[in-house]
Amino acid sequence: GALFKKEAKRFTGSTVYLINCGLGSVAFLAGAVMAVTKSDYLHQLMEMLNQMMPGADSLIPLALAGMLGLVTAMNDITSPSVSLEGKNIWILQSMPISPWTVLKAKLLLHVLVTSVPAVICIVSISVVLGISPVEAVLVGLFELIFIALGAAVGLAVNLKMPNLNWVNETVVIKQSMAVMIAMFGSWLEVLALGGLYFLLRNLMTPMAYLALAIVIIASVACLLLMWLRKRGTKIFAEL
Repeated sequence: GALFKKEAKRFTGSTVYLINCGLGSVAFLAGAVMAVTKSDYLHQLMEMLNQMMPGADSLIPLALAGMLGLVTAMNDITSPSVSLEGKNIWILQSMPISPWTVLKAKLLLHVLVTSVPAVICIVSISVVLGISPVEAVLVGLFELIFIALGAAVGLAVNLKMPNLNWVNETVVIKQSMAVMIAMFGSWLEVLALGGLYFLLRNLMTPMAYLALAIVIIASVACLLLMWLRKRGTKIFAEL
């Protein structure tokens, strides 16, 4: 709990960190507000799409999951989190706690800051567009697992590519390779899943494919979290 509070205080106490690594949360909340205030426009847009491409409404949950995934990539809170410890990282390393406890606090901050606005956005859009509860649950599950994967990827990349000798925190937040790899990597993941659906579109329904995507992402996330717990903690202890 104390470590989580420390991470949260650093995140909210740095304007550069908050704006550059938490923009996705703002976008989620803005999307929720627009869905409610511009509901008529959304319905008109869906009617136009159905006229142009009959059956387009069946793709709404899948398209929504993809768009939410792209927005999720805008949150890269864990990507600079190790580097931000700077030369004071020895304090955490010397404390009577396991490295995994330190890494969990960083992961938890990323997940909470991203998932709460994401769920609000999903609920708002689902209600406005009349998405069924089952479809909304699948979209929400996809998003939560994708958020967990993004947090794990960002932390893993930063452990492998840390910068502990910075003078200005802006360098590790805006210009570090870890942040770029995590952000663009998440976008590529969404595009890859979209490409896979294009290949399988004649074999699977949109909802069946969304379930498959959830399984794929969950599997990768679990493997990466296992790596963080075993190998990642050793790397952190040796930094």
